[in-house]
Amino acid sequence: MPCYILSSKRSFPNPVEGEDYIKPFYDEENSESYTIEYLDEGPGTMPLGKDIVHYIGEEQKTCIANCNDGRQPVYRFYRGSKDDHKYAKTPELTKEHAIGDDEHWQKVLRGYNPEPRQGQIPVFYLMNTQVANSVPVYIHYRGQRDDDTQLTLSQTPPASNNGKPYYLVGILGYIFTSESAANAYAGTGETAVPLYEYFYDPEDHFYTINPAQEVNLSGGPIAPAEARAGQYVYQGIFGYVFQTENPDAADNKYEDIGKIGPTGQCVDKSGWYTWGNSGSGFTYNDYRGNRFGTNAFGQPIGTPGVRGFGEGGNAGIIGGVQANGNANFEWLYGLNGAVKGSVPRFLGFQTAYDSQYMYYLYDTSYPWNGPVFGIQYQLSDAKCCPNATVNDEDVCIMTTQWYSHFYQVRQDSWKTTKTRIDVTGPAGSGVDESFRTADTYTHRIFFKYLTTTGTFKKGESINGWNIAGIFYFGGKMNAGYMELTGDGTTKGNKFTYQQQFSSRPYPVDEDDTPSPSATIQVLAGYGIEDKAAFFGVYEFEKNISYYKVKLDPKALIPTRTLDLAEAEAVVDTEGKIVEIKVINGGVGYRNPIVTIAEPGQLEEFSSMDTARQMRGAFLRDYDAPVKKFPKYNDTGEIGEQKISLDKFERRQLQVLQNRKEREFDTVQQFRNAEIRVGSITKSGIIKRIDVLEGGSGYDPHFPPQVYIAESGLAIDVETKFDEPTLDSSQTDIIEMFDFESEGNPLAANQVTDEMATINKGYTSNIPITYMEYAEVDPEGKTVLCQNLPADCIQIEMGLPLIDAMPPVETFENLSAQEPPQMMLGPNEQSSPAAEKFASGVYSDILGGLQQSGADSESFSGLYGSFDGNRCMIVDQPVIHNIKKWFQMPCAYMEAEEEPRENFYGEKQDQFRASRKAFGYLPWKYCAPNDEKAEFTVSLSFDGKTTGPQGQDFMKFLNSLPKPKITPKRNVTGGYKTWNCTRGNVPGRCYRGSNNSIEYVPIGLDENTYDYNRSSYTRAQQFGLWLGNNLDGNPTDATVNWQSTVPDGEGGTNTINGSQSYTNFTVNSGSCPSDPTNIPHDCWDRYVRKGSNTNGPLDVYCGWDDSGNPLAGQTYYEITPPSALSGQSGAGQGNWPGTGSGLCQNCNALNHVADCSIAIDPKRMETERYRIKMGDYSGRMQILNYLTGGTNALSRSIKNVGNPFFDECQDKYPYLDGRQLEGQG
Repeated sequence: MPCYILSSKRSFPNPVEGEDYIKPFYDEENSESYTIEYLDEGPGTMPLGKDIVHYIGEEQKTCIANCNDGRQPVYRFYRGSKDDHKYAKTPELTKEHAIGDDEHWQKVLRGYNPEPRQGQIPVFYLMNTQVANSVPVYIHYRGQRDDDTQLTLSQTPPASNNGKPYYLVGILGYIFTSESAANAYAGTGETAVPLYEYFYDPEDHFYTINPAQEVNLSGGPIAPAEARAGQYVYQGIFGYVFQTENPDAADNKYEDIGKIGPTGQCVDKSGWYTWGNSGSGFTYNDYRGNRFGTNAFGQPIGTPGVRGFGEGGNAGIIGGVQANGNANFEWLYGLNGAVKGSVPRFLGFQTAYDSQYMYYLYDTSYPWNGPVFGIQYQLSDAKCCPNATVNDEDVCIMTTQWYSHFYQVRQDSWKTTKTRIDVTGPAGSGVDESFRTADTYTHRIFFKYLTTTGTFKKGESINGWNIAGIFYFGGKMNAGYMELTGDGTTKGNKFTYQQQFSSRPYPVDEDDTPSPSATIQVLAGYGIEDKAAFFGVYEFEKNISYYKVKLDPKALIPTRTLDLAEAEAVVDTEGKIVEIKVINGGVGYRNPIVTIAEPGQLEEFSSMDTARQMRGAFLRDYDAPVKKFPKYNDTGEIGEQKISLDKFERRQLQVLQNRKEREFDTVQQFRNAEIRVGSITKSGIIKRIDVLEGGSGYDPHFPPQVYIAESGLAIDVETKFDEPTLDSSQTDIIEMFDFESEGNPLAANQVTDEMATINKGYTSNIPITYMEYAEVDPEGKTVLCQNLPADCIQIEMGLPLIDAMPPVETFENLSAQEPPQMMLGPNEQSSPAAEKFASGVYSDILGGLQQSGADSESFSGLYGSFDGNRCMIVDQPVIHNIKKWFQMPCAYMEAEEEPRENFYGEKQDQFRASRKAFGYLPWKYCAPNDEKAEFTVSLSFDGKTTGPQGQDFMKFLNSLPKPKITPKRNVTGGYKTWNCTRGNVPGRCYRGSNNSIEYVPIGLDENTYDYNRSSYTRAQQFGLWLGNNLDGNPTDATVNWQSTVPDGEGGTNTINGSQSYTNFTVNSGSCPSDPTNIPHDCWDRYVRKGSNTNGPLDVYCGWDDSGNPLAGQTYYEITPPSALSGQSGAGQGNWPGTGSGLCQNCNALNHVADCSIAIDPKRMETERYRIKMGDYSGRMQILNYLTGGTNALSRSIKNVGNPFFDECQDKYPYLDGRQLEGQG
């Protein structure tokens, strides 16, 4: 199987991959089907390109093996708010999945989350085409009231249990109705599994292959992980499916190499054209001799199409182009088209888009699609002339025969020893920084995860290497790469294709047991000789600003640890919240809190009229405070001032007219609504949100935002006093109230205990934000200004707190409790407790209240909260500017200053409990203005033939002289070809055999080498094939010949001519009978024939119209012309000669039509004899569509950092998203 794209994915799909671009449409008016075509280009055009390693131009995909074993992955989604599971062929739901719903399809699909959550992986596999004993699986959906998606084996919609109809969504795939039928298509080591069906009455059908990992199930042969309420009741086995892709099936999605043929001298071409007369240049002999013109070096540069074959006045094609497409392969490519089709011509790509992350994985294990060498020639029996007697005269009636030999390297005798891939772009394009490659010698591996838990980390070791960085593209692409470093000067071990490694199962926190390890499969990278990959993203330069945020590691980050819930508020015409609709219940909440935005008091479009009425009041008297809002009348008058009504005002006027109360004595009352989570499942799905208080002042046309988040954290609040202050306060209180004299001696101890409790501090569960600025700009500030006059609304904030406190005189009556003077010590003076309290503690209290009153007074007025300033000034984060999303850093955790011991007793800093997490969020994004761009991908590889003869053949190949590259030519126009393109590669298309359409890139179809030039004699060309088996020095000679032709009147005419030929002998006239007996090096010595069971080559004489090779012969096996002659042997020659094959002594070399080679044999590393092939390159076109940039913007917010990597560990001890939120 020639070089091909083993796998390729993109972060979001191209439009051309959508079903509408490939499905047939039906024209009812004309009763015919049609597909999308493109204007100004003929059939075969692919303006958005094609992913392909292009060899020969045939655009029909070829099945490699297991052609009927392709499987269809099935993805599952769940809408918790409606209890509905959906099943789809792609990782994203499309509009069709909401058919028949009474809500808008976009709103419906917003409610679904993938199951399982990790990476949107398939839950089971069906067949993608109908095979024996399989039946189609139909998707039906009921989207009214009790939403339900049901799978059936019938196209007829199922009966509904609520009167609402089911609608047909489409075919999901094909399922087996028996286990034995399914196992007939099972791969090595696997068996089919049952697909179990459950039903939650009245609204959800559920399908699973593994009930042991599900919850809330009842009945059936397998117990669930958690029974819970057992709402999903077992219905039976729906059918038999598979758990994974077929392990034996080759990935042939991009294998598109085309076919060679028909071509070769052993193919009968006599019926292809209406051949011209002798001397016209358009005879059958002219065609087979490749006589289509030469260049300055005497090389044949033409093809039949260039020469004029196919044109009616020369040699018209018989039956028209489509009637005889067999002529078209050689018509376009020439007689050496098989050699031209042997190696890749260019790499083709679908058009890509700005900020679209991608990867391509190439398989170069066998690069040969055709022969490495070919020779075509004509022999005659001229050396035995004269060979006949005519009218008693000895004459030469010459017999000629055409031969062709094509030598192809066998797949079991080839080994690719090194593959290299490069990605380059114009200077300043940034391609070098945003694309990476993984090939045989890069210290990097390209891999995919085989598990959905665990991860590798920077600093771990793998296969003798240290992991210097790890980047994971995300679940949809299921691929990533690792940067590797050796230990000092020592490199690690070589990797092998599909080699598996498991990570260390690190615990998340101190007392946790280790989480499950991650398992990866290596696809390309260091040591893998026959695979190569490139991956990255092309971005046009943008203007992006971002800032750094600090994340609490204990806080949940919704888009990472859980699927974010979404809800909408319903507002009635009175401005009251009457319902909260759960659009998406999310997954993974533990203790969610919900809040709702405040009413839009000053919103210009609020139907609750304050902003609109204020505007009207300002028109009357801008400086006067508003004490009363007048009503709107039917003409739109406000007071004595008339204003014109725009559409928004008319809408609000209608709303106001529907209200019971039209006029307010004071400002309209706005009151926040109160809501709470009413129901949540054990899986953390929010089922219901209750409205406790509807509030007032909300706009029904613009409902407020509902916010859903996890509850805040329990944090410690310190309230400690210093010891002197604490002791003084306790003494003052005890002395002031003299508890012992009041008969309560224990009160003093109680005061001491209470003060000690206060001094301990307390714990409060307060809400915190998910993130905060991590870097505050000391100079930059954000200014938010109001546009209303300061006295517009009079707010009196002065608080007469001091007036509420008793005067000092109030404590004079406590003086009677003072101890008598006689009870004082000799040096003590009387100090009444009241006086001491009034001058001490109480004085401080009064001072504090006076300050509070002054502070509250400063808050009066509309802008009192802002120190009387109309503008509020807030801190601004440090802003970082970049030109591309790829330059945005990844979220990470800071290493601990004092690493603790992990589960294994090792010192490490990977725990999350007391570490700081940081991320990055976009601040501003400006899209680029560029239209399009291109970058180049180049693929090259080294290889060798293997087996006992492998190195000897490589030495023989290297002994050949250096060839010339076949000259380029323009592809001709005319009725046989038309303009067509492959993305940015212009070309011509033509109709091939079996009515297929074939594409030829202009200027790139002549990519091989040949020995067809005037400096090579036909004997020398023969010697390139035969080596030293060609004896001595062949000499040129000429023979006169005679031929008789009918004269049209019952007699004959005699035609005389002459033929120049080369006189030669082979092996002294004694040919061997087996390749092992060939005395000298040549191509046939390495053919696998006879007893040469280790030969690395096969020999063919050509290819048929289906692309199948036709068995060829070695030089000693051919039938010589004299054996084909009908002459009696009369005359004076040594007729019919002696010897066999090419060694027959009558053989004469008339003409060498072609001697071509697919590669330059001198491009060989002779120390180990490895041939270098390539570079084979192609250009990918990038279009600047808004989709890519906005996708990246969305993912950067989700990832809290770089949008292209779900895991990203490089310059810092980054942790992947799952560790950041504690999933391990």
